[in-house]
Amino acid sequence: MEEYGEFTVPQLKDRLRELGQPTAGSKSELIARLMSVDPMEKLSTDTPGDKQEPTVAEYRGKYKQETEWMRREMEMARRERDMMQKE
Repeated sequence: MEEYGEFTVPQLKDRLRELGQPTAGSKSELIARLMSVDPMEKLSTDTPGDKQEPTVAEYRGKYKQETEWMRREMEMARRERDMMQKE
């Protein structure tokens, strides 16, 4: 399975619709929403059985990394928005 960051906005919106979630917002907001409702999607594989299921420790490590990445993305989006509003 691809990382959510590699999806296009229309692909993210399609996935959110499948999950019955709102589709409004920036790409980083859509990714954050997807991660909040479907966090295991990023750890799944296209071919089950090729890899072992992640351990709890691996999942927590991955989740922590993704959370930090999303926090940085959201902060950058806020700064860009603020700069656009000032112009």
